[in-house]
Amino acid sequence: MSELPEHVVRNRAYWDDLAQQYVQAGERAWAQEEPTWGIWRVPEAEFQIFSEQLAGKDAIELDAAPPTFPRGSRGAEPAS
Repeated sequence: MSELPEHVVRNRAYWDDLAQQYVQAGERAWAQEEPTWGIWRVPEAEFQIFSEQLAGKDAIELDAAPPTFPRGSRGAEPAS
């Protein structure tokens, strides 16, 4: 396998570093009693994505990024 061009290596490093900032912000948002969504920190009460019906259910996150729902988040468990 050939090496990646230098500009690709730098680009990946940049985005990997930036992703860590999003992870940290997401973890803080999810640690609150009422989680918030996205960069505008919209309260869960406004979106009402979570429901009491999640308790004990498996949750599948449809996303290309690493999981953002912490294990056991609001009663649901991420499915493998």
